[in-house]
Amino acid sequence: KSAKEILRVFVEAGKGLVAIHRAGLMHRDFKPENVIVSKKGIPKLVDFGLARGVEVKDEWDTDVTRAGRVLGTPVYMAPEQHKGETLDSRADQYGFCVALYEALAGSPFRKDLDPVSLLRAKRDGPKPVPAKVSNRVKSALAKGLSYRAKDRYPEMRQLVRELGPTPLIGFAGAPFTLASYLVEGGPSKNHEQTKALMHGDPQLWHDLCARLAQIAGAFLRVQVEAGASIVQLF
Repeated sequence: KSAKEILRVFVEAGKGLVAIHRAGLMHRDFKPENVIVSKKGIPKLVDFGLARGVEVKDEWDTDVTRAGRVLGTPVYMAPEQHKGETLDSRADQYGFCVALYEALAGSPFRKDLDPVSLLRAKRDGPKPVPAKVSNRVKSALAKGLSYRAKDRYPEMRQLVRELGPTPLIGFAGAPFTLASYLVEGGPSKNHEQTKALMHGDPQLWHDLCARLAQIAGAFLRVQVEAGASIVQLF
């Protein structure tokens, strides 16, 4: 799959994590095997066997669960999960970023390491992200894979927003603008030669604008196909 499609799937899966966090739950075992993509390309989170409720201390405090047994899939577990410490929703964020890194560039950590070595590798940080991954995604992964929970995004929704598609704007010159540039030989305030052509040979003017309209339309179409969210004529 392309990086664009991988990001789309993970952003949608991330929205699922946002939803369960808002419902007062943590998944605690986010990994590729627990994300099923339907035939229509819609990802769904599954296997809530390790999910736990969260306790809201007060409106200013972080959602937490009491520390318990170490459960989960080691390579995707947050460091605090390895150590059996108190967890909050940022543990899911860590597992999400490990899985996204793996989908884009292979696992950030060796999967054959013993628990102590794996935790040490997580403390040292993941392998460098390949250059083919955009700087925006690299930055998001680096923050989401921070060893300390407090250095990650405060909430999953912030990570999802960071990974979401960046709106792109396409543009092209309007037929009149382009035609006038051609006739005048550059920008013009009064468009004297343009007006002279319009009145002197309206058919030629019509043909010129019609041809430029086709070119501008084709140019805008290419930009939309390449991902532009909106286009502008000027």
